[in-house]
Amino acid sequence: MSPRRPSRAAGNGIGPLRGPMLLPEPRKVTGRLCAAVLGGQAPVVILGAFAARGLAGVTEPERAATYLWVGLGLGAACIVAAALTRTRLGILLGWLVQLLTLASAVAVPAMLIVTAIFGSLWVVALVQGRRMDDLTHAYVTRASASSDGAAGSADPPAGPPPRG
Repeated sequence: MSPRRPSRAAGNGIGPLRGPMLLPEPRKVTGRLCAAVLGGQAPVVILGAFAARGLAGVTEPERAATYLWVGLGLGAACIVAAALTRTRLGILLGWLVQLLTLASAVAVPAMLIVTAIFGSLWVVALVQGRRMDDLTHAYVTRASASSDGAAGSADPPAGPPPRG
C-alpha cells in the first residue's frame, strides 16, 4: 500500500505547509536549510566586496570605497535574512539577497558563479525543506493517530525498523 500524501488544505498553522512553493510559510527544516545557505553565502559575498574594492582601486579609485560598503552591506543582509528565515519576511529577504548578489556581478563578474551556486542551493533548500517538513508532519500525525486509536496496543508506529 502506498503512503498517503498529507493534505495541504489544513485550516490551522499546524498542518502541512501552505502557500506558494518558493515563498512558503517556513517551518523548522525549511528555516534551518535556508539559514545555512545564507550563512554560507555571507562570507563569500564579503570576500567579493573586498575583491570589488581591489579591482575598482585600479580602474576607478573614486568608486572603490562605495563597492566595499555596498558589498559589506550585502553580506550583512545575508546574516539578517539568515536570522529571519523562520518567517516569510526572512524568506523574502533571502530572495532579495539572491537578486542583489546577481546584480553585484556588474562590479565583480565572478559573482555570477556565486549567484549560480548559492541561488541553486537556495531553491533546493526551499523545495526540499518543505518536503521534509511535510514528511515530518505526516509521520507525527500517523504516529499520534495510531497511538490514540490503539490505546494499550503494543504495536509501534510505522517507521524504520529499530537498529539492533
